[in-house]
Amino acid sequence: MTQPHDAAPDAATVADTIRLLLHTQVQCVLATVSPAGPAQHLMAYAFDDDLHQVYVASLRATEKVSNMLRNPATSLFWDNRTGNTRDHIEGLALMATGRARVLDHVQRAAPAAALQQRNTSLGGLLGHADAVVLAIHISSYRLVQGYTSITHYDPTAQAVTDPSIRRN
Repeated sequence: MTQPHDAAPDAATVADTIRLLLHTQVQCVLATVSPAGPAQHLMAYAFDDDLHQVYVASLRATEKVSNMLRNPATSLFWDNRTGNTRDHIEGLALMATGRARVLDHVQRAAPAAALQQRNTSLGGLLGHADAVVLAIHISSYRLVQGYTSITHYDPTAQAVTDPSIRRN
């Protein structure tokens, strides 16, 4: 994804880089808001190819589900760090912001299958009577490479957006 300093990456290249990172990682950090403040949760996930939705599963009676039911605003974090100094130049970090919702029994079939396919160890969880599948509708991605390359991507518009534009 290295670009000349004055050339902005095109949306298709950014989306491909995001997809590649999501395909190569097996877990992400899900951030929710608890009554006491921010909370983080390590999660297996699946995603749709258009990058609009990320899917996670959990038991209903967990802090993360309770937090998302109370406040659906969430963020997700992935990275490909290897623990060496090359990460300062080549490392990718990806943040996504979105809103979570619990999928009903009919809506959850395809996302649950995608979760199971990507994460074969989730069979027991997904088969549990109290399991829920959540869809996180992503409003924006922020892709960082090294220290200097920051790109904002809007999956709905399929466009690289100006990072100086603030969203509420």
